[in-house]
Amino acid sequence: MKKIYKLLIILILLFFLHGCIFQNQPPIIETMSPSNGEKVNPDKITFKWTAKDPEGKTLYYNFYLFSNGKLVKEEKNLAGNSYVVKNLENLVKYEWWLEAIDENGEKVKKNSQFETYKPNTKPIKSFLISPSNNDNSVYPYNIKFQWNKSLDFDGDIVLYDLYLDDATPLNTPVATSLTKTDYTLKKLKLDTTYYWKVVSYDTYGSSTTSETWMFKTLSNTPPIVDFPQKNFIVKENETFELDLSNFVSDMEDDYFEYSIVTNNGASIQGNKYIFKPGYNFVKHFNLSKKIQEQIIVSDTKDNSSGFLNIIVKDVNQPPEKPKITYPLNNSIVPKDFILKWNCSDPDGTL
Repeated sequence: MKKIYKLLIILILLFFLHGCIFQNQPPIIETMSPSNGEKVNPDKITFKWTAKDPEGKTLYYNFYLFSNGKLVKEEKNLAGNSYVVKNLENLVKYEWWLEAIDENGEKVKKNSQFETYKPNTKPIKSFLISPSNNDNSVYPYNIKFQWNKSLDFDGDIVLYDLYLDDATPLNTPVATSLTKTDYTLKKLKLDTTYYWKVVSYDTYGSSTTSETWMFKTLSNTPPIVDFPQKNFIVKENETFELDLSNFVSDMEDDYFEYSIVTNNGASIQGNKYIFKPGYNFVKHFNLSKKIQEQIIVSDTKDNSSGFLNIIVKDVNQPPEKPKITYPLNNSIVPKDFILKWNCSDPDGTL
């Protein structure tokens, strides 16, 4: 019987000792996510953890986020087991601390380190605009290549490389790191088939390639006629000459032939336009007459045309010399007679 009493006493003592030893034990943080060394998307990070209290007491939490030792985010008295942070910087190392506290104020801290890494998406490919695909009559000078703007859903800057060659595959760009969606080349070969494409890429190196288009340049380009827009002033019975070669050019040729379409009495001699309007070109009472002279310019392969603007001024002609009709020279006349003569004006004035 005594042994039973001793055993009961020992059990009671153990019970009281257990209460003294294990009463008010601090909480235990079991897991933290993101964990050490983990890489996460900075746009939205859900911090999660599991923790328990040895006595089963209710826990609440304090959250701290640091970058390079500087506190960037803090939230206290959290009741749940997760917390969301958005829009952190990309490619930055962070450290986060979790503090678990029970109802009696017993607390414990634990930390974890992670790095932000945002997966990069490619920009969408550009669609080509000009020169259009299979165009067989592309002017080979000052060619403007155009394509539509590429979009990058990460918000990254998009640059462009332009590829052009007379053979495929297209391996070498003719222009790189373009920020605009057009590029002009001064000169291409005549009568040549070209292929072109555009590569769009962001600042992280992700890229997409457009379709490859083809076009063919002209075998010859017509002369460029740039006659002055001003009015040339010419007087009646005055010779007007103009060297037409001063206003004509050609990207391939330097020999030109000229012809006049309009019929105003002018002529062409070599490169010179020659015009001499007669006295009757302008009706006297109109004072002036404006004409447009159309000139055809040929490089023997193609033609162009232009217009000369000419104003012909009227010139007043002197009257003709009077002609005495009575009495005639050496004639015998009566004592009283009337002199008579004829006189006219070429312009018809009195």
